[in-house]
Amino acid sequence: MNKSSKIFFLMACALAIMTGSASAQAPARYKVAVVDAILPEGLDQAAISPVTEKAAETLLAMGAFDVLDRSYVDAILKEMEFQLSTLTDASKTAAAGTMLGADCLLVIKVDKLDGIFFLNAKLLETETGRVIAQSSESRETPKISALVEMVASATASLGSRVSGSVATTTAAAKPPRIGMVTGADLSTDTYERWAWTGLTHFAEAQGLKAGQDVVLIQAAAGDPFEKALAEYAATGPDLVLCAGFMYAP
Repeated sequence: MNKSSKIFFLMACALAIMTGSASAQAPARYKVAVVDAILPEGLDQAAISPVTEKAAETLLAMGAFDVLDRSYVDAILKEMEFQLSTLTDASKTAAAGTMLGADCLLVIKVDKLDGIFFLNAKLLETETGRVIAQSSESRETPKISALVEMVASATASLGSRVSGSVATTTAAAKPPRIGMVTGADLSTDTYERWAWTGLTHFAEAQGLKAGQDVVLIQAAAGDPFEKALAEYAATGPDLVLCAGFMYAP
C-alpha cells in the first residue's frame, strides 16, 4: 500500500468506526402499538376512541417512540382475533407483537370502585410480556374529557420514565478512542502528517477531541505494528491504525 492509499485507508477506517459508534450510542426508539382502551361496564364506550388516540398522541409528541397507526393495529388484532383479556399470556402478547412489528404494546384499562375511576397505563414488552413501565391516575368524574386528561397524564409519566432510562444509558456511553501509529516524523513526512490531520478532522466533525479520543502513538521506525499492540494494551484505544493495518479488540 503506497502512502497516498494509506491516507484514504485511514480516513475510511476512521469514518467507519465513528459512524458505527454514533449508531450504537443513538437512543433506542421503541415501536409501540396502542391497543384500544378497556372501559368498565356502564361507562360510555364512545370514550374508547378519544382515550386511545390521546395516549398515542402523547407518546408520539415525546419524540422517543414510533407509534403505529391505530387503524393498522386494530385491523391486525382483529385478523388475529386477539382478545385484550389474553394480555396476561406472554405467548399471545409475543404473537401480537410479531404480527404488528411492535416492540411494545400500550394497554390502557379503566376500573371503577366506590364511585372513583382508576386509569392504568401499562407498557408491555411484546417479546417477553414483561411490564416495562406503568402509571396510574384516578378521578371521581366519569366524563370523557376527564378520562382523556387522565390518560394523557398517565402516558406522559410512563413515557418519560422509559425515554429517561434510554437517555441515561446513552449518556453513559463513552465515545470511541482511536489510535494512529506512525514511525515517521510528522514534521518532515508530508503524507503521514496529512493522514493524521485528516483523521483529527474526521474526529472533530463527529464531536470527538484530538489528543483525548483520537491519539497519535509515536513508534520506533520499522516496528509500528508491534508498538501499536503495546500501546493498545497500555492506553486502550478502541481501534488502532498503523501502516495500512487495523487492530481492534
